[in-house]
Amino acid sequence: MKVFLFVCIVLVAWPYLGYPVWLWLLSRILGEKNEAINASENLPTVTLIISAFNEGPVIRQKLENLLELDYPTHLLDVMVISDASDDGTDDIVREFSNLGVSLYRQQARQGKSAGLSAFAPLAKGDYLLFSDANAIFDPSAVSKLIRHFSDSNIGYVVGQQKYVTEDGNDVGESEGLYWRYETWIKRHESLVDSVVGGDGAIYAIRKELFSPLRYDDINDFVNPLQIISKGYRGVYEPDAVCYERAAGSYEGEYRRKVRIVNRSIRALWRVPVVMNPFRHGLFSFHVISHKLLRWFAVFFMLGAFACNLLLVVQSPEVFVRILMASQVLIYTLAAVGLIPAMRKWRVVSVPFYFCLANLAAGCGVLAYFIGKRYVTWTPDRGEAVSRPSLRSGWLLWLSYAVVMCMLASVFFRPLECIVSSGAILFFAYVIYPLLMWCWPKRVRDTLHQELPTLAVLIPAHNEIDSIDTKIENTLALNYPTELLSIYVVDDASDDGTTTALHRWQDRVHTLSSAARSGKSAAIARAVKQIDSEVILLTDANVLVDEHAAKRLVQVLSQQGVGCATGNVVLHSEFDAMKSEGRYQSVEVRLQALESGAGSAVSVDGGLYAIRRESLVCPPANTILDDFAISAHLINRGAAIAVVTDAFAHEASCSNLSQDFKRRIRLGEGISQTLRLGVFPSPKFPMIFFQFMSHKWLRWMSPFVILAIVLSLLQMAIDYQMTSEFALGVAALLAVAVAGAMLPGVRKFAPFSIFSYLLVVILGMALGMLKGIVLKPSPTWQHAHRSTMADPAKLNASQSL
Repeated sequence: MKVFLFVCIVLVAWPYLGYPVWLWLLSRILGEKNEAINASENLPTVTLIISAFNEGPVIRQKLENLLELDYPTHLLDVMVISDASDDGTDDIVREFSNLGVSLYRQQARQGKSAGLSAFAPLAKGDYLLFSDANAIFDPSAVSKLIRHFSDSNIGYVVGQQKYVTEDGNDVGESEGLYWRYETWIKRHESLVDSVVGGDGAIYAIRKELFSPLRYDDINDFVNPLQIISKGYRGVYEPDAVCYERAAGSYEGEYRRKVRIVNRSIRALWRVPVVMNPFRHGLFSFHVISHKLLRWFAVFFMLGAFACNLLLVVQSPEVFVRILMASQVLIYTLAAVGLIPAMRKWRVVSVPFYFCLANLAAGCGVLAYFIGKRYVTWTPDRGEAVSRPSLRSGWLLWLSYAVVMCMLASVFFRPLECIVSSGAILFFAYVIYPLLMWCWPKRVRDTLHQELPTLAVLIPAHNEIDSIDTKIENTLALNYPTELLSIYVVDDASDDGTTTALHRWQDRVHTLSSAARSGKSAAIARAVKQIDSEVILLTDANVLVDEHAAKRLVQVLSQQGVGCATGNVVLHSEFDAMKSEGRYQSVEVRLQALESGAGSAVSVDGGLYAIRRESLVCPPANTILDDFAISAHLINRGAAIAVVTDAFAHEASCSNLSQDFKRRIRLGEGISQTLRLGVFPSPKFPMIFFQFMSHKWLRWMSPFVILAIVLSLLQMAIDYQMTSEFALGVAALLAVAVAGAMLPGVRKFAPFSIFSYLLVVILGMALGMLKGIVLKPSPTWQHAHRSTMADPAKLNASQSL
């Protein structure tokens, strides 16, 4: 095991530390391979190619910049390839048509590589210079690139890309340090052999060396590899500089790196001959060291950590413990870097950026192996992005601190960790519900008034299987028709939902969107069109009891109540999913107890009614829209009432796989909620106590359970009962997996319960971790659900 640990550490250290040392020594031994550059008086013709998609904000500045280059204008022409831009980019380019700029448009989005393959062969120049729409060239950049082609062995030349902030200054400490490091690597690769890969912002090739690309190729890596395979060299020219604004956020930088690595590893397998040392000597070793090992570094990091962890519990050696402490320190500092204000310190920013880059690379590799392809792209030009402050995200860091303390105690106080973790779970799932049951119930005065106007709001995306039934169900509500209106917000459905809604246009207000924006944005868009006194929000797959709307509105008339949520009953024809329905019924009981004590913590997004003037729409990127609306309402002093006899019915997911994806999505939303500080304020002690007990502790449950399992493992090792422990864990996992995979055994409660718990724990944990690292998408995917009977036939059996 020590050998494995050593190998993992070496494989992580080599591309970042060993490889630069190798290049430095090699440059001293072999000397500079580049020949002296002889500037020719007969300059060649050059075609500068820009691939663009919706680059309206930057394309004019780019073209004006190219007109200021010191390269002779009669030898330089510009080709802009528009990938079906629809923001006015093409119109701006046409304004420069009399200045040597040509527009080539793809009528449908096909991606950058497809555009280059179609139009690059039409270029007039002897050399092709590729650039991005937001890369601003130094006036002498083209001249300094092209001069290298006086050497007939040179097939491509790569310039230096510098990242700047919006005010024109260099980027922050971590990213700036990384790019200085990369510049040093490229310079020394060029000195001893060839620079590995190009840079899409600024690199040039001989026109005759351009080969057609596949639609999923990354041109600035595939082209150079193809050129190397033909026997040419590639060099780096640090004086050919272009400037580009840094990504608007680390989330944007992360997504960019995932996309680049995914496409780059695909490119390397496309030209595998460059890794053959018998054909390409040093270059094959360099491409493996510089690229391949870096892409897989995160897996070696995980291997080193896991191996070191096992050695710590087995061996008292000081070196092993020091190595473990060093890894924990590095990853802790990286986690601290999630707080933007802390990144000004290099001791935080460097580990943060290192871990971020390697995590992104690992995700890109995994995406490759599961078959995901990145073809088209959307510009990320550094728009202002609201960031959570330390103050707003304090609960996220408290959560992180609690988890780290529990995991640390696993190795030093495993028994105490088990006791404390068990106490947390016992309080969250037993003591707290008992406290709510014993809490004095509040009686509210009912304000007698006439029924208000009511708008039923239904967000929908790809709901062709349920939308007709949903509208029929809504029209059947026992509510005066002259006071009732129905709004369906279609979030860019492409399964026929939009066509189905046309059949109801005389009775339903339909708001359609051509592009996906997410549920929160859809709700906000619809609320602007609604002037009813009360809005009832319900999902497209939820069927509402005919009396539910009136019951919710009646409770809204109670003094202090700003929102009333119904009792959504889950139904499933699958044994594996029935555990979710049982858990949901317990949740409703607990919410009802909270409501009796003063206010529930949150609504059920499947069915709730809220006063129009009390509704504060959350930001468009919000995932847990119902929780955000609840938090805003509570923090304004209003209460949420649970109406247990306002029934609605929802079909559960059709299988555990669908539910697993839903749990991941929920976990992403939880991380976002904690990061942005969207939860009941401590200014309201009672409801804040309820939130911490009911929601926060349960959100932490996956990590608490992990701490218990690891503590049991530690104790098993201490008491030499490893085999018994492994047997017990294997038995539980076997029961859970059998319940998930074998339909025949799901009718037995242990199998269905354990399989459901496994899905919940893993899904929530992965989702929360994903939500911390990535910027979650606000859009949602339609889930396949089981069939369900008419709600009118189900209501008689529902009671609390």
